[in-house]
Amino acid sequence: MMVSHTEEGIVPRSIRLVFPFTGRWLVQNSPANRIPSHGTTLFASSYAIDFVPVDDAGRSSPFTLGSLVRPEPAESFSGFGRAILAPVAGTVVAIHDHEADHLARRGSPPSGMP
Repeated sequence: MMVSHTEEGIVPRSIRLVFPFTGRWLVQNSPANRIPSHGTTLFASSYAIDFVPVDDAGRSSPFTLGSLVRPEPAESFSGFGRAILAPVAGTVVAIHDHEADHLARRGSPPSGMP
């Protein structure tokens, strides 16, 4: 935390935070009825808020009956391929971009899957 020294003592200064993305997003706290919200206190996720990228109609992707019964490709979601920005200045020292994009599931998982 940044502080200022004044005659009254040490006073915290405000810090301007910037979201690491642009465009239209929904803000969700899921699940909203328990803490820790994502089932763990690890990785500072106790009070986590999910940012969901959406299109101009407010949807994350087109929804069909097929969305409930089969996986969908990542490319069908409006957030796929959007830039993620650094919230602070820094230097990228390494990247890893050799993993396949997984399919998304919005319905019930198939038997045998958690």
